Amino acid sequence: MFFGRAGGKGVETMNLERHGIPLPRTVYHVDTNDDRLTEAVDDVGGFPVVLKASEGQYGMGVVMIDSFDSLRSVVDLMARKGERSIIMQEFVDHATILRTVTIGDTVVAGRRIKVLQRDFRSHNVAAVLDDAIVAEGVTEFPADVVEMSVEATHVVGVDFSGIDILEAKDGRTLVSEVNFPCVHLTTERTAQVPVMALMVDFLVEKSRRMSSTA
Repeated sequence: MFFGRAGGKGVETMNLERHGIPLPRTVYHVDTNDDRLTEAVDDVGGFPVVLKASEGQYGMGVVMIDSFDSLRSVVDLMARKGERSIIMQEFVDHATILRTVTIGDTVVAGRRIKVLQRDFRSHNVAAVLDDAIVAEGVTEFPADVVEMSVEATHVVGVDFSGIDILEAKDGRTLVSEVNFPCVHLTTERTAQVPVMALMVDFLVEKSRRMSSTA
């Protein structure tokens, strides 16, 4: 499938974890019970923590929390607004975010973005759409980045994706999110790689393979 979605963020993240994709420590459902909230915070390594709504784009529904009082208030608000699956993750201190664009078994282009001083989110509107932020094109990737990008794309059941990878200050490389469809034009321009043409070539070749086996 070229475009699709395996489910909400919780289902997607669980599938990635089951396949060994490196991720921030995650609790897949938190509620308003104080004891369970305390346990969840401990499980992800303590404050600050990151809360994610099950749906959302461009960083909307992603909140960093640095105290238990704030956590209780935000979880209560999200629950009252009908959010049924609130995800908690460890906060990963990262200086850069690498967006990789994967087609089939190939990472074709990337864009390394410096974290905005007042916005920790890996996938915010500015980082996705604004060519004026500090970013550099990437066309060569370490083997571990290629492996996790391709594997994550296959796990969610698509042929095309934009993977947000946190390049943590402690040396870890972690998948933050798999995006499909993804805004690839800024990466295409920054890396100077013809992503759209590569998509067409991939689909033509896939069609040929499917026709030959029909």
